[in-house]
This record gives sequence, structure tokens and C-alpha cells, in this order.
Amino acid sequence: CQTFCLPFKSRFKLMTLAQGYGGTVAVELTIENGKFTDLTVVSAEKEDAAYFDAASSLLDTILEEQSTDVDTVSGATFSSNGIIHATEDALRKAEKSE
Repeated sequence: CQTFCLPFKSRFKLMTLAQGYGGTVAVELTIENGKFTDLTVVSAEKEDAAYFDAASSLLDTILEEQSTDVDTVSGATFSSNGIIHATEDALRKAEKSE
């Protein structure tokens, strides 16, 4: 396990929040058979569009790496951290649910 251990075979779809650059970032993470299968931003209303658009590339990176242990996007650190921290919160909830 790199960041979180997800040995379970259940399917989880979790929505969580974290602080971004301009406000709250809400993400929805889907986990199936212990793997991240989908990660989307549900809401980021007060985020600066330019910063958030740059940080959104992390969604694919997190899915590809199957980990939140990824580098933030240069110039969009706070927005990146919002996505990463919301995803980590979803993972913590999934671990507790199993």
C-alpha cells in the first residue's frame, strides 16, 4: 500500500470536501475491488478558474497512480491540495466503512 490500504472488494462511491484556494472543493471518488475507478470534482464554486483548471490534471494523475501521493501542480498548489485532501478524506471514509 502506498498511501492507503484498500484490500476490500466492495464498491464505494464517496463525496468529501476540503479547502482549496478560494473555498471548498468537493470530490466524488469511486472505488471498486480496491482500485480507484473514478474521481470527479462535484463542486468548486469559489475556486479561481485558472488555478483550478491547472489543478484538475491531478484527477487523472491520482487515478493513474492509484495514490494521493502525487506532486501538486506548480502555480496551483492550494487548488491541488484541495483535490488531494478531499480524495484522502474519501479514502479514510472508505477504510472505516469496510
